[in-house]
Amino acid sequence: MTENLTQKVKNAQESTRPVREDIKGLPLHAQYQKQGKTWYVYFPYCFSINGKREQERDYIGTLSPDGREFRPNLYYVQNEPDFEHRPPERWKNPVMRQRALEKLNANKVESIAPDVVLDPEIDCDQQLSVGATAICASILYSNGMLENVGVVLDNKPELTMACVNLAMHSAITTDKTYLADKESTQQKFIGYGCLSSPRASEFFQNIGNEQTLSLKMAQACASHLEDGEILALDGTRIDCNSENISLAAVGKRKDGSYGPQINVSLMINVKDGSLICYRAYAGNVSDISTLDDLRKLWTDIGIYAKSPLILMDRGYPNQAEFANLDRDGYRFLIGAKTSMKIVKDVIDQKNSDFYDQQSYLRQQRCYGVKSETVIASDGHRMTVHSYVFRSPNKEMTETDELLDRLDAFKKAWPRKKENALSQADRKNLEFFDVTSEGDLVLDEAKVSYECYGLGYFGLVGNVDISLMDALTKYRQRNEVEVAFKLMFQHLLTSTRVHSSAALDGLLMTTFVGLSILTYLRTKMNGTIPNELARNPEHVSAINNLWTIQEMLKDLRRIKLAYSKSGKPRLLNVVKRDRDLAEALGFPGLFDSAENVAKLLSGSHLVETLKK
Repeated sequence: MTENLTQKVKNAQESTRPVREDIKGLPLHAQYQKQGKTWYVYFPYCFSINGKREQERDYIGTLSPDGREFRPNLYYVQNEPDFEHRPPERWKNPVMRQRALEKLNANKVESIAPDVVLDPEIDCDQQLSVGATAICASILYSNGMLENVGVVLDNKPELTMACVNLAMHSAITTDKTYLADKESTQQKFIGYGCLSSPRASEFFQNIGNEQTLSLKMAQACASHLEDGEILALDGTRIDCNSENISLAAVGKRKDGSYGPQINVSLMINVKDGSLICYRAYAGNVSDISTLDDLRKLWTDIGIYAKSPLILMDRGYPNQAEFANLDRDGYRFLIGAKTSMKIVKDVIDQKNSDFYDQQSYLRQQRCYGVKSETVIASDGHRMTVHSYVFRSPNKEMTETDELLDRLDAFKKAWPRKKENALSQADRKNLEFFDVTSEGDLVLDEAKVSYECYGLGYFGLVGNVDISLMDALTKYRQRNEVEVAFKLMFQHLLTSTRVHSSAALDGLLMTTFVGLSILTYLRTKMNGTIPNELARNPEHVSAINNLWTIQEMLKDLRRIKLAYSKSGKPRLLNVVKRDRDLAEALGFPGLFDSAENVAKLLSGSHLVETLKK
């Protein structure tokens, strides 16, 4: 009985609610509720939708075990939220999120004064590196991206300057944003230079508040598109560890692991590597699920009127989307898995043709068969052309890989059979029969049937072209994969921001920086005079001399200095630098210090935006 009484007293003590006035550091309007043995602290947000009362909560920390002190969590420490100003992206209810955005935009105060001066005073004792930044600025002016940024940001000089400087910084160096302040003391960016990390975060948040940057940038870029261009589309995943980003969701990475991420789609012009549009989606959204939204985006910005040919990989095929694309006037050529019925029918019904020398594509080391079929979806009928290829080398390689995989699985079976099998193991097990003793016996018939479909690859589309033309055009889709590789190597490996608005700003700045790298990549095959070259013309390909980063690093030795009278002069410029600038499309760039100083001036940017 004494024990029962003691337990009741203990339970009563544990369930006693802490007195608000006694809790040290508890934020105003915060509430606390006990779950298990822990008191959780949160901001409650009550609202009514269609007469139904609902509540959302932002958990901001816990109470100490004695209930006398507030202990903030990571969200509270990083964002320092207050009850009266809940970030719009925290709202899960779409109606409340829209209300919050409208209120934020109504109260937004512009940070740019109309008479702001964008250029610092001349320092005659200072020498700043201008080689790399002059090249990058020239690219942004020539490819129209600086103009595009201005259009997106309402031609506000300070915002435009901040965006292009951060983009140039990310393209020039792999250093993190928090080192940008140091970079600005060594390199001459446009006007006042590059924002430091805290200011950059504020900038991303500011420009991304309305979360419409990708649409505005797509509209600006599409205006430069010419008729009949070939465009390549692809998607990739970026790790995202912030709980405050609404698009962050657990998805499967390329290495097979799972984690929070976002899905980013990118479209480029394969002719010159110029960027057309980007779009962010939740991390658990597949590529095929993004196509409907992308198609509507392209229609909204007028891409369909330019009649482009759109190349997509095997993650996008879907019969309903074929019909939607065709109905909206888009030409497309899409990679297709051999399991797709349109492709499989060609392999089954015309199999002997893949061994006939008449279907051999010379110099391509493969055989090809073209076919067509009519499909209907939602009342729309269309002709789908299929281009199916068989590569003997690919067949042998894939056969070796299959047999090696099955051998490795059989060898590991004594250990694996005692544990739960992974999805890959279950797929391997389908090729075996299990004896009564638990041993594996290879099912030769199943293996033979699997090998029957190896070595093939297919393309499907609504364009009627030759097999060689289809193969040549589709290979250009590699350009968008290279663009993603450049992005991950030099610009962006994780989101690094902590709100949906800031993510929108970061992605646009990354898009601008990527336009610099894709431009340089298309020019790296050019040549410059080189007396040490072994070829008779005494020229060397640029990409044989440097990588993009090595080239930009080498150009940093070119500096801009001013005399006591304020006259600019360039230091450390040699003939090879002038040859390189010409090969990159900017002849005479390093011939005049005055022109370089003007190129990197804020006043020149302002004049450009006024045109």
